[in-house]
Amino acid sequence: MFKVIIASLVLLGVAVFAAYHWGGVGSFDPTAQGRKAKAALTPGMPWVKVVDAAGAPHKYALLVERVKKVGGQDVRMLEPGVPQRFTPDALKADITGGAAPYGFVFDYRFSEQVAFRVTFDKTAVVESVGDLRTMADLLDTRRR
Repeated sequence: MFKVIIASLVLLGVAVFAAYHWGGVGSFDPTAQGRKAKAALTPGMPWVKVVDAAGAPHKYALLVERVKKVGGQDVRMLEPGVPQRFTPDALKADITGGAAPYGFVFDYRFSEQVAFRVTFDKTAVVESVGDLRTMADLLDTRRR
């Protein structure tokens, strides 16, 4: 029985070592992956190309118009609405059905160092790519 336990532990150790070194686990770097994805995005890209370059987001949010008081004056602002689960078909339906008259956003969070928002206009092309706040900003440890 003791030999079986030792043999099982040795096999488990070899499997973990193999997965780490040859299975890609040891070289997985979400910060590098996020920086590469963000660098590939440019204004004017259609949303399909963004998904190809950065991967599918978990959620997207339609932009909604809100009026807020700023200095006693009404100011029109566009803000993300309620996040929805991303599927290409759902987004296409929102775009073609007129549910996104102001555009929409994708939020990507690869790591505390790399998190960004992609803002699309009403024609579903990239308007801007900007950083999202993370705990690294709070702790002032974010490397650009």
